[in-house]
Amino acid sequence: MQDVVADAFKPLGFERGVSKNVTGREHLQKEKFVKEKLNKVAQKVEELSSRNKALESQLTLQKQKSDQLSNEIQIQESKKSWLESRINELHSFAEELEIAIKVRCRRTVSRLFKRVSLHSGNKPKL
Repeated sequence: MQDVVADAFKPLGFERGVSKNVTGREHLQKEKFVKEKLNKVAQKVEELSSRNKALESQLTLQKQKSDQLSNEIQIQESKKSWLESRINELHSFAEELEIAIKVRCRRTVSRLFKRVSLHSGNKPKL
């Protein structure tokens, strides 16, 4: 009879226990069995609750670190943008200086050629 009932309830997740002749254990009274099960469940709930609190604490710390790093990234990106604009400005100044130097060199060379040509006209005849 018990085997028939065990087979009927098996699809619902029930399993037939092992005979006390095989295990050597005594069957517990219903109340004692229920209390033991409740105690185990309560202990598991406490363990999981403790673990949950620890994980929440870790999550809070990680979120703080993440926020701090996000702020640091924003600061660094701002510095990078500022530096890039300064570099572009310096490149522009360098180009202007290069042009100014070339213009001044051409003028100086032109003046020197004029001087040389003036002096070559005053060359004594031998």
